[in-house]
Amino acid sequence: MMPSNSTRRSTPQFARLTVVSLLMSALVAACGGGGSSASVSSSSSSSSSSSSSSSSSSSSSSSSSSSSSSSSSSSGASSSGSSSGSSSGMTQSFTIGGTVGGLTGSGLILKTNGANPVAVSASGTYTFATLPNGTQYTVTVGTQPSSPTQVCTVTNGTGTVAGANITNVSIACVTSTYTVGGTISGPLTGTGLVIKDNTSGATATVAANATTFTLSPAISSGASYNISVTGQPASPTESCSVTSGGTGTVGAAPVTSVVVTCAITPFTVGGTIAGYTASSGLVLKDTVSGNATPALTTGASTFTLTPAVNSGASYDVIVQTPPSTPGQWCTVTNATGTVGAGPVTNISVVCRNEGKYAFVADTGAGTVTSFSIDDTNGAAAGALTQINFVAADANPCPNPSAIAVNPAGTYVFTANNGTGDVSIFSVTAGTVALVGSQPALVTTSFTGSIDITATLTVTAISAGSVTVGSYIYGCGVSAGTQITALGTGTGGIGTYTVNNPKTVSSEAMTSSGTDSTPTGIAVDPSGEFVLVTDSAGGGAGELFVYQFNSGAFTGSISTTTLTVTAISTGSLAVGTVINGVGVAAGTTITAIDTGTGGIGTYTVNNSQNVSSEAMTGGTLTQVTGSPFSMDAFPDSAPSSVAVDPADLYVFATNAFRPADGLTGFGINTTSGFLSPLTPAQVTTGDAPAWVSIDPLDRFVYVANNGVSPPASPEVDGTISGYQIGSGGALSVPTTFSAGLAAGAHLGDLAIDPSGQFLYAADAANAQVVGFTIGAVSGALSPFGTASSAPFGTASPVQLAPGAAPGPITNDPSGHFLYVGNTQNDTISMFSVDSSGQLTEITGSPLPFSGSGANAIAIE
Repeated sequence: MMPSNSTRRSTPQFARLTVVSLLMSALVAACGGGGSSASVSSSSSSSSSSSSSSSSSSSSSSSSSSSSSSSSSSSGASSSGSSSGSSSGMTQSFTIGGTVGGLTGSGLILKTNGANPVAVSASGTYTFATLPNGTQYTVTVGTQPSSPTQVCTVTNGTGTVAGANITNVSIACVTSTYTVGGTISGPLTGTGLVIKDNTSGATATVAANATTFTLSPAISSGASYNISVTGQPASPTESCSVTSGGTGTVGAAPVTSVVVTCAITPFTVGGTIAGYTASSGLVLKDTVSGNATPALTTGASTFTLTPAVNSGASYDVIVQTPPSTPGQWCTVTNATGTVGAGPVTNISVVCRNEGKYAFVADTGAGTVTSFSIDDTNGAAAGALTQINFVAADANPCPNPSAIAVNPAGTYVFTANNGTGDVSIFSVTAGTVALVGSQPALVTTSFTGSIDITATLTVTAISAGSVTVGSYIYGCGVSAGTQITALGTGTGGIGTYTVNNPKTVSSEAMTSSGTDSTPTGIAVDPSGEFVLVTDSAGGGAGELFVYQFNSGAFTGSISTTTLTVTAISTGSLAVGTVINGVGVAAGTTITAIDTGTGGIGTYTVNNSQNVSSEAMTGGTLTQVTGSPFSMDAFPDSAPSSVAVDPADLYVFATNAFRPADGLTGFGINTTSGFLSPLTPAQVTTGDAPAWVSIDPLDRFVYVANNGVSPPASPEVDGTISGYQIGSGGALSVPTTFSAGLAAGAHLGDLAIDPSGQFLYAADAANAQVVGFTIGAVSGALSPFGTASSAPFGTASPVQLAPGAAPGPITNDPSGHFLYVGNTQNDTISMFSVDSSGQLTEITGSPLPFSGSGANAIAIE
């Protein structure tokens, strides 16, 4: 009965095993799968083996159960379970697994149902847990990777075990990115700062006044960075650099430790200097920064203010101390601005010698007076002090109407409309001396009178003879007076008939075969030619051109023989007027003996005895083609002449012909020949009396005197302006009257050497009117607001009532302005600042000993 007993004993044992298995399954389910998958797999296999050896029917039951479970599992399950149940209901276990991708960091821990931690070190396929069939599962990330920091995300991480292994859980890891940035140290006032990571290419453009920055895009954790400044700020220019934290590796948080330090870039302020010839004294200063130069050395051509000033700072450069010995006036252009992205080098300082001497022609008194000009820097700077005065001509009543000085300041010339000639004066340390008059128009000198019947009575003859056709000159004689017939006189004492019936008391008179009424005079910039307008006694106007030859030599005179023993400059010729300490006025070479322009003997007109001494000589010789016609119409009355600074063009006015009031010529600087411009003449306003040319050779201006009643209806004076075009062609005139008072009648015009300001003398209203000159158009704008008016108000400067200002001129530096008051015998003196403002000089107006300052020239 052993088998029966054996069978009976095995049944309880199987039952016990089944119970244990069920309890374990329940425990596992209750504990969420408990233990590792490997341990779970091993326990199930042992139980299955024991069941299989005990009963085949149990195995059959387990197989049937497994088949049923497989048919109901999810799509991600595998049909081969890690454990099998018995026919009595034992539950199988299956693995939970899948793939991990993108993992570059370390420390990734995955959990299933919050337990079963699995460390994953690299991308690949993994099994995370083993769970009984029917168990719900949730796969999560327990610990995210680091070094670099990553974020891993689980897909298909939840479900229920359904009779097969789970293989579709996906873990995707992505490396985290973090911004890199930091702080700005120092002032960031400019725009355009660019900061860049040279490794990733991330950049930041930083706004002005920012204190922090952040590069974009963000940079992956674990990536290295290398920060630099690739774009510097501008407006103002700054220099920025990475001073701390510029390199490193992105960790697990944004980088905020980079420090960029910025500093505004300083640049020097300076420029160029022209014409500085004084021995000492020039100091330039920036009034904004307070920087100043030391006293600059003579001949300095550049300057730099130190220390440098920050980009973006403004500057305003002035002349703090003007040069001295000799006095110079320096003007500054481009003086103000803002420092940009480099040194300032465009400030221009131009220094000009201040005037040394002033020469004044007095028409009524027939004299020329010289003055010294105070060139100190005090309150009296520019004041005139009389040196001497001389007669304008050896003949009576020369009536000098115009005066000019040569560029070297060694000779002065006057146009004498009373004697019909040009006088030459030498200048020695400001002292003028009459050398003589040319051309030698006077052929006869006599004493005579004229009555209302047009009878000239000659009572004495001192030189020459009176002839029909000769023109008569004298203090009371009308211009153009001519002998038309003989009476009782036959060349000497007696009566003659003249063309002008005017009572003239007995006086010294002269006669000439040429009718001449010089009115205006100019010396060309080379000093070689003297140009004289001549109204020809009321006839059609002409322009005379004389070549001036000056010489210095050593000589002596015995009776009428001049012996020259040495020549230092120039040459001598017939017509040369000789000047020396002991030489009689008007001494002129009349013939060449053994001398041929240099050492030798010459014949002079005045008998005298002069010991050997230093002498000078000057000769005015008409050039070929002179005189040149000014106008085809009679009574055009040429009145003034000017030569442009480039010595290319000559312009002269026809006072009585406004329809063709301005005539233009080109001048040949070798021969002095004049060629009419195209057009040769342009219109002006009424009574064009004076012409002035812009020192920069851009514009020509004409002062139109206007018309005074009762001869004609009142016509106010105006200024006509022209642009100088190609070949000297003048533009259509623009008329300027704004700023001139009603009833204005203009005298002369003065333009400062910088070409910025024009001043007009209004004789009728006793005013000096100031204008700014448009740099491109030449338009004249009167000073009219408190900020721009050079006189401090909207009104011109007012002179004494009845002063009748006529001549007006700047000194060569533009620092001083002088006005001749023709009716009250004074000269008004002004200093001119860089803005054009006029300030009356101490001692102005200066009393003038003559009868009126009718013309002024400055050396």
